[in-house]
Amino acid sequence: MASGQVFPFLKARDTAYVEKYHELLTIRPFVQARFTSIGIKEDDLSFSKYYKANTPLAVGLGIAWKMIGISYSMDIPFTWAVDDAPTRYFDFQYHYYGRYIVLDAYAMRYRGMYSQEREDSISYQPKFYFDRYGFRVSYLLKGDDFSYAAAFEQAERQKTIAVSFPMGIGGYYQHISLKHPQLSDDDRNTGRFLGEAFVGISAVWPLPGKAKGWFFAGELTAGASLAFHRNMLKDFALMSSWQTRFSLGYTERGWSLATVLYYHSLGLVRKGALEVDGQNGTLQLVASWRIFRKGKRRKAQKSTE
Repeated sequence: MASGQVFPFLKARDTAYVEKYHELLTIRPFVQARFTSIGIKEDDLSFSKYYKANTPLAVGLGIAWKMIGISYSMDIPFTWAVDDAPTRYFDFQYHYYGRYIVLDAYAMRYRGMYSQEREDSISYQPKFYFDRYGFRVSYLLKGDDFSYAAAFEQAERQKTIAVSFPMGIGGYYQHISLKHPQLSDDDRNTGRFLGEAFVGISAVWPLPGKAKGWFFAGELTAGASLAFHRNMLKDFALMSSWQTRFSLGYTERGWSLATVLYYHSLGLVRKGALEVDGQNGTLQLVASWRIFRKGKRRKAQKSTE
C-alpha cells in the first residue's frame, strides 16, 4: 500500500474504468492526410499569411505485437491540394501513450510551399522549406482512470468518463527559409533550438446505453515557446504554442474504427508584433483488428500493466 501511494504508476489500474485488451497482434489499415504550414501573422490579426506544404493523401498499414508497433504509408496519386506546386518531404512522427507519460517525437523535412490568397491565385515558392526535429513530453495529472491508449489509439477501452490534466515540456531544432519584408536576412533563413512549456486538459467520454461502444475524446494544451540564439537576451520574446488531439469512433473487443486528429502549432520567430509559427498535423481514418488473444481466461477483478 505504501509503495502504491508514493509511486501511483505501480498500482494496478481499476478495470471498472479501463479494460485492457489481451490480444497479442493488432493490424491497423488507415487513410491519412497531413497538414504542414508556416504562418506569418500580426498580434492583432490585421495581417496573416500561410505557406502550405502540398502533400497528397496517403494509405498505410500498421502492425503491433503487444505494445510495440510499426506502420508504413504510401502517397495516393492525384490527391494533391493544388496542381503544379510540388512538395518534397520526409515526415516521421511517433506518439507514445503511457499511463502517466505521453511522448510526441518528430523528424520532418518539407521542401517547396505555396500560398493561396484567392481560389484562382496561387503563389508557389520552391525554395521555401520547413524542418523540425524534436519531442514534447507530458505528465498526466489525475491520469489514474484515464487511458490515452483507449482515447487516441484504441489499444484499450475506456468504460467511464474521465478527465486528466497534461503538463509538460518540449525541445526542438527547427530550420525555416522564407521571405517577408519585415524579417531580417538572418530570420528569413534560420535554424534555432526552441524550448516549450505547456499545460492543458484531456477528456474521454464513452457513450452509454444503446450507443455503447461509441466514444469521443479530446485534448487541448496551451503554452509558450522560446528560441535560443546568441541575441536571445537582447531580443527576448516568448511565442505562443498550442496543440490538440481529437478522436471519434466505435470500439469492440475484436475491432475498432476511429477518426483521429493531431495538430501542433509552435512559435518559431518573433519580431515586434510579428510572429512566425510552424504548424503540423495529421488526420487519420483508422481501423483496428485484434487477434491472437493471450491466455484462456481473463480475470475481471485485476488488470496490471
